[in-house]
Amino acid sequence: MTDGIQQRSVKAIAAEGPLIEIALATYNGERYLPEQLDSLFAQSWINIRVLANDDGSSDGTLSILTRYADQHPDKLSVDCNPIPLGACGNFASIMERSAANYLAFCDQDDIWSASKLARCMVAMQQAEAQHGNSHPVLIYTDMRLVAGDGSVLSESHWKRAGVRPERARFRNLLAQNLVTGCTMMANRALIDLALPVPAGDAIMHDYWLSLIASAFGTLIPIPELTVDYRQHGSNVVGVGGGLSWVQRLRRFRSDSVLETWLDAAATQASAFLKRFGAVLREEDRSALTAMTVLPRQSWLQRNLTLLRHGIRRTGTLNHLQFLVRL
Repeated sequence: MTDGIQQRSVKAIAAEGPLIEIALATYNGERYLPEQLDSLFAQSWINIRVLANDDGSSDGTLSILTRYADQHPDKLSVDCNPIPLGACGNFASIMERSAANYLAFCDQDDIWSASKLARCMVAMQQAEAQHGNSHPVLIYTDMRLVAGDGSVLSESHWKRAGVRPERARFRNLLAQNLVTGCTMMANRALIDLALPVPAGDAIMHDYWLSLIASAFGTLIPIPELTVDYRQHGSNVVGVGGGLSWVQRLRRFRSDSVLETWLDAAATQASAFLKRFGAVLREEDRSALTAMTVLPRQSWLQRNLTLLRHGIRRTGTLNHLQFLVRL
């Protein structure tokens, strides 16, 4: 597709396209929320509805949401969780509320480019035209990393992280989640297959959805910057900062962050195996089973397990660092 055709396609479907719901999970987000909401309502894609769930904010978040709901009564609905659910549980709750054929996911503190939804929908409709709308599809993009004040930290999250999303398959995703929730769009087939999301066992909603899409559908990365992803002290999930050489050496000796991730990945793998094990490809089921016992293995056993089952990260240097840290 040439750039000219792509731009015409974006404009055409943005003018009269299907409804896209946007899952917005909030918690004490008053500082950056207005800028994010402004970017949602400035989308070139006109047919949107924002489903906001607040998880018990004690600041002015609800007041901001109420004000915007008054300004956009047909495009923003606001609910509050009766008890705190956490980030994954909050997004899972919104997925249960969603009724549209397409659902995008939104954090409370980022900024979306005006063409984000339209660009994702072009890829979505191409995928559904090829596979049918009963085929699970997940679209996701790259993003720019910015500081709390909006200054640019990195022009590309993918380049900074040393990942190759175009190489991602199910067993790659077992080693590393490549999908950042605020960049992704899922179709109804994927949402229905993913529900209910096991919020207590899944690492995050985006990780759960990406595993399902890679196992049973289509996972499509778009190498474009559609989100300014804000990094600040209150992020529930961030991409992490640079480490000093001393910190890197200490991690090789004892990496508590990786050990915590391995435990969480094993729990998630167990939940995925319980739900989908009977219908997975044999090689994927075998790799998933191996992930459930990885935390209990030695460094050598872990490396042999990953090699035997083809579980590897997409970037060469990234994967080598992962193997050493294990």
